[in-house]
Amino acid sequence: FYEKINREIFQKALTNKASIFFNEKLPSIYRNYYSFSSSDVNVFPLGVIEDEGGENNNKSTNKKIRIISVGRLVSFKTYNFWMLDVVKKLREKIDVEYHIYGNGPDYEKISRKISELNLTKVVFLKGELPYANFRSVVSSYDIFIGSGTAIIEASSLGIPSIIGVEMVEKPLSYGFVCDIPGFSYNEDGLYEKTDVFNLIISYLEKNPDQKKLISSKHIDWSSKFTMHQCVENFNDVALKSKFINFKNFNYLIYSLSFFFDSLTKKILNKSGDKYL
Repeated sequence: FYEKINREIFQKALTNKASIFFNEKLPSIYRNYYSFSSSDVNVFPLGVIEDEGGENNNKSTNKKIRIISVGRLVSFKTYNFWMLDVVKKLREKIDVEYHIYGNGPDYEKISRKISELNLTKVVFLKGELPYANFRSVVSSYDIFIGSGTAIIEASSLGIPSIIGVEMVEKPLSYGFVCDIPGFSYNEDGLYEKTDVFNLIISYLEKNPDQKKLISSKHIDWSSKFTMHQCVENFNDVALKSKFINFKNFNYLIYSLSFFFDSLTKKILNKSGDKYL
C-alpha cells in the first residue's frame, strides 16, 4: 500500500512542476513508466563548487606541457589507460608530462602499462590528492582530463578540461567540457566524440588570446554547478510548483503498511531467506 501511495505522490509531483532531475537523460527514462511533459519537470545539476572562479595562467606557452587527471583508478574510468597511448603519441611532437592523481584497484595495472610503453620518465602516478590542495595543485597544470566532480572543479579554475567519458575504450572524448550543449557528460552516447590527440594538438596550436577565451568559457560553464545557483534553482521550484493535495489520505494505514513491510523484511533476513 505505501509503495502504491509513493508512486501516486511521484506522479503528482511530475505533473505539478514539483519534481527535480539532476540528469538530462533521466526524464526520458521515467517516461517509460509515468505520463508527464517536459515542461512539467525541473532539470538542473546539483551544486558542486563554491561561488569562486579562477583563471588559467596560459601555462601551455611553456616548453613542457603538463596534463593532469584526478580520480579513483577504477576500470570504468578508461581514460586512465588510453591517455597513456595519447601521451606516447604526443611525445613525437611535444615535450609532455602526464600526472595521475588517485588510488584504486587499477593502480598496478596502470603502472605496468606505463612501463610497457616506456613512459616512466614522463607519466607519474602521484597517489591521493588531498581535497584541500586541489585548487593549488590543479591550477598549475595546462590541461585536465577526467570526469565526475573533479572536471567541474578544474573547469572553475579555468583549466582546459577534456571529458574522460566512462567505459570508452578508445581515446575519444566529447571534447572540452565547456563546449557540450548540456551539463551531463560522464555517460557514453550523449554527444559526438572527437579524437583526443588531435584535440590537444589543436589547442596547443592556438594563440594566447584563443587559449584565454577557452579558459573563460570553462569558468562560465562551471558556474551552473555553484552552490548559489543550485539554491536558486531549488527556490525557483518551490515557488512555481503547485501544492500536492491528497484527499482522504490515511496516514495511519500508510504508516502501518510501511511498518509491517519493514518488519517482514527483517524477519526474513534473520531466517536467511531472500526478500524479493
